[in-house]
Amino acid sequence: MNEGNPSLVRRNGIFAQLWAVRTFIDPRVTIEAGIGPYVIVDAHGESVAEGGRERLAGIISLGTSYLLAPRWHLRATWNRVLADRPFDSDVFLVGGAYLF
Repeated sequence: MNEGNPSLVRRNGIFAQLWAVRTFIDPRVTIEAGIGPYVIVDAHGESVAEGGRERLAGIISLGTSYLLAPRWHLRATWNRVLADRPFDSDVFLVGGAYLF
């Protein structure tokens, strides 16, 4: 994940999550929640104030999807990175997904 380039913290990393998914209202609509570790592989800055010492954080996600076709979903996901304060951040993703 690339958290962008804000002036306070700029981080890149990888994460894995355990997800719970449930249909909601209609079989084509799902609500989802995930939680897991986030390994930061590229933190810019040398001091804690610049976000440079953070290497492991947590991530929680809430999302929803809508089935457009048998294997295509339209998805929206909000991810909250749980790092040492004040370095928590939010990442909102919208896009499509193909189910294998």
